[in-house]
Amino acid sequence: MKNLWLDIGNTRLKYWVTENERVIEHEAELHLQSPADLLLGLIQHFKSLNVHKVGVSSV
Repeated sequence: MKNLWLDIGNTRLKYWVTENERVIEHEAELHLQSPADLLLGLIQHFKSLNVHKVGVSSV
């Protein structure tokens, strides 16, 4: 099963995808105080991953 982990900070969003406890993808993106806009841009990519669970951490 794939899991998506999101860490939303003040200036950037970090995410990583795990499968069977192994990181298979990771990235950090600047969001310039608008994480919602960045997430909207990434949503199709996240949907294509067919993740089972999503974890979120934010400041």
